[in-house]
Amino acid sequence: EDFCQALGFPPELKYQAQGGPTLGRCASLIRDQLGLGPLAMQAFLDWVIFAVLIGNADAHGKNLGLLRSSGGALQMAPWYDLVPTIAWPARILDRTPALSIGGAPAIDQVDRTHWDAFAQETRLRPMFVRQRVQALAEAAIDALPRVIEHLLAGGGTPHQLANAQRVLLANCARTLSAAASRGSVR
Repeated sequence: EDFCQALGFPPELKYQAQGGPTLGRCASLIRDQLGLGPLAMQAFLDWVIFAVLIGNADAHGKNLGLLRSSGGALQMAPWYDLVPTIAWPARILDRTPALSIGGAPAIDQVDRTHWDAFAQETRLRPMFVRQRVQALAEAAIDALPRVIEHLLAGGGTPHQLANAQRVLLANCARTLSAAASRGSVR
């Protein structure tokens, strides 16, 4: 089931601004209501960070899911519906995060203050969140050229992939810098 279902929200309320779940409620579901443990919390944190790194402003409550094993145990579902919305012009796709990340006005403007507010909302240690942001940003910067090569080999459109690579590398570098900086970096 997705997180909207698990938290009792109807499917049309998948966006926080429309009355849907918050990241704080999602974290509470994992930690307090379901008791899924630290690995599930890290998977949740990594999902949020990855959404920021790829600029997925449409990461909403129906894009987080739970799987039940044949024995009845719940676990986090693999990630799905991962769309780098910042690869399209802002006039075409809104950059306001579907789930607020520390009050950031846009998915490509999340800075250290937003990560710290997110950490407080989700009851995570701010230093741990910032360190994880830095580690995943560095890994994404390292992996992106290989991902683009793989997509090109599979028939991807060179112009579109070159644009996506440029936008995503810039966003990952900005996110990396912003997580380490004391001030706002945009």
